[in-house]
This record gives sequence, structure tokens and C-alpha cells, in this order.
Amino acid sequence: MFKKMNTQNKNKIIKSFENIIHSYLSEAEYKNFRKNVLSKVSDEEKAYDNITDSIEKPPIEDSSYVYLRRFQIESLITYAEPKLEKMKYLDMLLNLAKNSIALGELNLARELYELVLDKIKSDSLLVDFEANACLGLGETYWRQAYWKESLKYLSKANKLFYSVKDMHGCARCENLIGTVFGDKGDLKKAKFQFEKCLSLLDNKKDKYFLAVVEMNLGIVEYTQDNFEAALAYFYRALTKFEQISDFRRISEVRYNIGLLFIHRGEFDSALTELEKSINASSKAEYLPTLGISYLGRANIYTELSDYPLAVAYADKAMEISYSINDRLSIADIYKVKGMIHRKMKNKELAENYLQTSLRMNKELENQYNFAETSFQLGLLYKDWNKKSESRENLMNALKYNQKINASNEVKKIQTVLSEL
Repeated sequence: MFKKMNTQNKNKIIKSFENIIHSYLSEAEYKNFRKNVLSKVSDEEKAYDNITDSIEKPPIEDSSYVYLRRFQIESLITYAEPKLEKMKYLDMLLNLAKNSIALGELNLARELYELVLDKIKSDSLLVDFEANACLGLGETYWRQAYWKESLKYLSKANKLFYSVKDMHGCARCENLIGTVFGDKGDLKKAKFQFEKCLSLLDNKKDKYFLAVVEMNLGIVEYTQDNFEAALAYFYRALTKFEQISDFRRISEVRYNIGLLFIHRGEFDSALTELEKSINASSKAEYLPTLGISYLGRANIYTELSDYPLAVAYADKAMEISYSINDRLSIADIYKVKGMIHRKMKNKELAENYLQTSLRMNKELENQYNFAETSFQLGLLYKDWNKKSESRENLMNALKYNQKINASNEVKKIQTVLSEL
């Protein structure tokens, strides 16, 4: 289990942070920030510590477990290098890097992929290894929302795979490029890439990867409020993943089905799916989906007005997201915390969380989450009777949802606008 920071060290960190703030803000601004944000966050932490502690943690959340796995990987690399022939050693590095991504050790994964590239040094006989290393780097940067770096390596990998006529490798690149665009909220480009990926696959030989792309197309359909089409994609993919007991992919599909049920207001079904996602994530030792599944539960308990549990699950999600530098999820967690405090009538704290989420989503170029956060800010300012700020944020949300043809969201936003 993660050990709690002792009170003395925690107080030192808080004091140091407050001293920095005091250096840059006026006395009045400092007092306002301390009163409306810092003190309330501290009170929130104390109030929900016991609830967070009572939620069972899978072994993969234990920091000592993750550190042990990293030590094992580092030791294996040192031991194996002088003993293995080059191609076998490179293959081992690629597999270790893939495993590191699953553990959320993205910096280690990047180092391993870069080590592969360093060992190859443009050897024409090792193009496949170079291509897979570039693909892995593209995935590593994608998971941390470094879009430019991700697309650079994915493009390079695509060209390398194409040079040796590896269409399956090209399809993997096109799929990840589509995922990058999807995470940025550019659904049109995402769908184009996914369909391009499908055109490169063999329906008989590539059944597993077809399921991966079907899951991604399901996400696009869900984002556009095409729930039935999304569910059809998700369940087709789930059947294939269950046939081969791929728990990582099962956790991802279950999470997406849970998210869909949340948007339909079917919270019991959503909780069931998210619990299945958490269980599958634990079996696969896969931190990324574990973190967002906790966040999904925080969303549900927010809607059910169970704020202590909502905060507890949001904090568990934040713990994991920070540990793996999942910047998209961190921004989303701030949005959910803002929603919680809006409902609890903590207006200043809600505003701080939502504005932080909005800033991060803007920096990450995530149009979809930017629109969702804008909508939540619009609701907050409406409750606060700040009509011009409410209208501005609601219009930002409306424009994006009109752009992606999300008809249900458009109607919901227009209804709120009509009440101003």
C-alpha cells in the first residue's frame, strides 16, 4: 500500500509552497487564494482521508511493487546484454519497453526504445526493430499528450514499415495517429485514420487488431452521441478480447462501455462495467485504465451526490495519473473535482479546479475536454449569477458540439442558455 506522508513533512511542503505564492501575490491576493483555495483543499483532504484509505487497492498500486518491477527490468538489461546475440537482445528490449508502458513507467519505456535505436544505428538489416522502436516512442509520447513528438515518431515508423511492405505495422501506426487526433478532439481526422487503418488489415489474419480499431471507432461514435452504434462496436471488440483473455484490452472496452452508460444516466450499469474494468486492469497490471476507471466512478458518485466517495475516487485517480504523467486524465480529474465543488456550493474552489482544467486542456489542444469543462464553467457561473461569463463558456461548448454533430449535447447546452 502507498505510505501516507507524515504530518511534519506535509506541513513543510505546504509552508514552502505558501512562501513561494507570497513572493508573487499581493497581500490581499495571497489571503484570498489561501482562504478560497488552499485552506479548502486542505480541509477537503482531511475530511476524506479515511474514506480514501478504506477503498481497497490492487497490488499494482503499491509503490514498492512498481519500484521492484523497475529494478527487475534494469537488472535484467544489465545481465542480458553481454550474453545475448544482438537481435535477441533488441527483441528483449522491445518487449520490456512494452511491459513498462503497461506498468505506467513511461520514462523507462522511452529510455528502452531509445536504447534500441542507439544499438541499431541505421543498420539496414534491422529496419523492423527500428520501426517498432519508433512506434513505441510514438505511443509513449501519445500517452503523455506530447502530440508533436508522438506524430513525428509515428510518421517515421509508418515509412519504415512501408519500406519493408509490413502493412500490419503501417496499420498500427495509422491507428495510433487516429488515437492522437481523437484525444485532441478532432474526430473527423480520427475517423479517417481509423478507416484507413481498416483498409490495410486482413479480415482473417488480423482479427485481434480489427477489434482494437473497432473499439476506437466505438469511441468516436459515442463522442458523437451515436450510442447504439458505439455499443455495437464495443461488444464486438469485447467478444474478441475475451476469447483470448486479453485483460488489458478488456479493461479498456469495459471502461468505455461504463463511460457510455454514465452519459445515458444508467449509473448501476456503469458501476458494474467500471468494476469489471478495474478487475481486468489489475489482472493485466495495467495502470492507465485503472486510473481512469477510478475517475469514472468519481463521476458517478458526483451525479449521485455522494461527494465523499466522489472525492475519494478522484484522489485515487489523481495518484495514479500523476505517477504515470497522464496529463489528459489529470486535466479531467480537475474538471470532476470542479463539478463536485460546484454541487457542494463551494464556488471559488470549483472555479479554481475548472479554470485549471480549462487551461490544461487548452495547452494539450484537447478540444473535446475543453468543451466539457467550458460547459461545467457555464453551469457554475449560471449558479453564481455571472451571466456574461456563463454565456461565454456555454457558447464555447456549444460551438464544438455543433462541429462534431453531438446532437444530445447541443440540446442540453441550448436549454441552459435559454435559462440565462
